[in-house]
Amino acid sequence: KRAYSIGCSSDPSIPGFETLKELFDFSVLEFQAVQSGQPIREPPYIYFLCPDTIYKPDEEGYYILPLLDETYYFCGSDGSSKNNCIIDGGFTQAQITPSHVEGYVKHITGFFGIMFQGSNFVSIRAESSNEEMTSFSDCHWTGNTGFATAWSLYAPPPTPSPTSSPTNATVNSVDTVTNGTDRSRFLFNENDIISMSLVFTDCTFSNSYYNESSEFPDFYGIVNVRGKLILDGCDVYNNSGRTSIASENGHTRIFRSTVRNNTNYEETISSTLGKTDIIDSQILNNKGKHTIYMKEEEFSMTRSEIIDNYVTRSSVYVVGGNASIVETSFERTNFEDPIAFSDIAVFQGASLSVTTSCFRHGNYAMGPIFVHSNATLVDDSENYGANNSAICMGVFINSPDSPCTNSSNCRGRCDALDRAFCGPEPSSSPSISPSLSQSKKPSQISPSLSPSRPNKLTEILNGPTSSASTIFPGVSIIISFLATLIVSFTNVVD
Repeated sequence: KRAYSIGCSSDPSIPGFETLKELFDFSVLEFQAVQSGQPIREPPYIYFLCPDTIYKPDEEGYYILPLLDETYYFCGSDGSSKNNCIIDGGFTQAQITPSHVEGYVKHITGFFGIMFQGSNFVSIRAESSNEEMTSFSDCHWTGNTGFATAWSLYAPPPTPSPTSSPTNATVNSVDTVTNGTDRSRFLFNENDIISMSLVFTDCTFSNSYYNESSEFPDFYGIVNVRGKLILDGCDVYNNSGRTSIASENGHTRIFRSTVRNNTNYEETISSTLGKTDIIDSQILNNKGKHTIYMKEEEFSMTRSEIIDNYVTRSSVYVVGGNASIVETSFERTNFEDPIAFSDIAVFQGASLSVTTSCFRHGNYAMGPIFVHSNATLVDDSENYGANNSAICMGVFINSPDSPCTNSSNCRGRCDALDRAFCGPEPSSSPSISPSLSQSKKPSQISPSLSPSRPNKLTEILNGPTSSASTIFPGVSIIISFLATLIVSFTNVVD
């Protein structure tokens, strides 16, 4: 194995690339070598970005485009965000596409420690099939506008030609997938997933927003269409737009993560015709019509907290599908509309099981839990409520003869909550004051870039044989982490 580079002026010991063009050119060189059956080196293909360097997709006309299986991008020698590798601006900053050679399958790509800021369409376009997974670790997004921060969206192309060029990537429209979706009610099936998997570990998504001058009508945070999405140990905060996390026909898992201080004119988290699991997470101080909106969804929430959110309808609004909520606390929900419903409201054939959960200091129209006559309450045991303001202090079951088009014309019965104690009350959630109309980018570093350097490709190709893990021991540790991540991802999501 060899480690190839152009070289970093900020740290000559790192075999890195100082421009996106250099990175792309060498990626194409390796891709063509593999295609011809004479690879330059064996995988994994590790590319180092230079510390204290800003990459400008708009100015260069290039972005990151992985072409080979087992391609990994490291910020600095150890893949840490402390090394300050920043990709700033651009219509797209990284795109993951299917293999451009028939019979050659890409399975995994990884990004470590990279900052993505200021994109004006979609920062990460994950447009490959369900055969591929891309992971991001210690990566961070801020100040993005346009359509979304990241999406997973695969529209099957025509049968590829063996001579397809790796540079002929096209932009797929969301409509190519969603317009053909059968929206009739069904239970989620993993076999319906055709898009790739996105895994974010210890990442942040902040200060991204809808720009009124944008050509796009809405801004989403993270979008998962018919793929698999995992947020593990992530923080999503200070964003504004339509929805912070949106999924359709996909499987989304939010684990040990925080979603806070977002302002959306629809929902903070939404999913339709798929499966969503929220585990050991906090959803704090968000504003929107609903905090969580699930339609025809297999939805579960376990050991989580929904605290200090501002809504106009419900914290958790379920239309059709199945919802299971266990050991979850709803605290200090603020309803900004006098006809709002409840912390949990279920409609249109939905089935609800909510157990060992707490509801405190809510200001509801109906009560902590609302079940429409066209929905089913399966289990409501061991729940606790205190210091709430509502018509019903427990579970409101709407009568079949009640129209209940809004909370002002609902009639039914009230069932008490039966748990005696709920544990100590949480403190107030941390408040951050986002700039919703404009998000300022963080102050940029001033990298020391050589104005002119000789092209070192010839020198690199004839350079000494060495592995990336020999040069930087941290690389082997991260590769081991990826192997563990793949096994974990398969066990948890499949």
